[in-house]
Amino acid sequence: IANVGDPVESMYCPLKNGCSDGFVGQFPRSDNGYDGGDDLRDACIALCQGLDDKVIRPCLNIATKALAGSDLETCWFNEGLGANTLRLARYVPRQENTQEILYGEHTDYDGFTYLWRNKSNGLQALDKGIWYNVPVPPDDRDALVINLGDLMEFWTRGVWHSPRHRVLRTRTNPSLDQSSDAPDLVSIVYFTGPHAATKLLPLQSPRLPPFQDGVPIITAGQHVKAKIAKTAL
Repeated sequence: IANVGDPVESMYCPLKNGCSDGFVGQFPRSDNGYDGGDDLRDACIALCQGLDDKVIRPCLNIATKALAGSDLETCWFNEGLGANTLRLARYVPRQENTQEILYGEHTDYDGFTYLWRNKSNGLQALDKGIWYNVPVPPDDRDALVINLGDLMEFWTRGVWHSPRHRVLRTRTNPSLDQSSDAPDLVSIVYFTGPHAATKLLPLQSPRLPPFQDGVPIITAGQHVKAKIAKTAL
């Protein structure tokens, strides 16, 4: 049976040296023929800058306090700016009034993922063998979901867990109505991680198990590449 890809259209923008370097090349802009492309680029740059200043650094500060002893923010930026990726996605269900996987189950590779959705899109997280819905809070439509990635599970020696998750459309979910006047299912995802050259040295914290002698020290880039190699078709 041939593999069928998930019904989602995505645009990835890797950001390795700041918030503007990912919006060049083939990114939609007026000088490569896209009307309104410059407005989209400017909005994306402003979004990334806002997330860096008002979300990521405060989140790392909270994580540092949770670790009680290891300055995660300093470790994160030790080699320079983080390696982040902005993903703009639109889900395109193939079938009417039926259950369908819109994005297959997976874990995220990097450190933290920040997710915004225009409405509840069927996001679910797996915990102890049970899939739980992760709806958009009705009293805060712009709330972000913050997800832990594989790199943080590795860095905390398994104490912090990178959850398996998926997007499942079901016929019983009225918010996923696909009538002609229903808005598209749209998500904005910001994957964040330390600079690729950052060595994942043992985090010193009484809340983490002892580091095992003899375990090689790898970089953040090596860790992510190894994860991608394991899942590549």
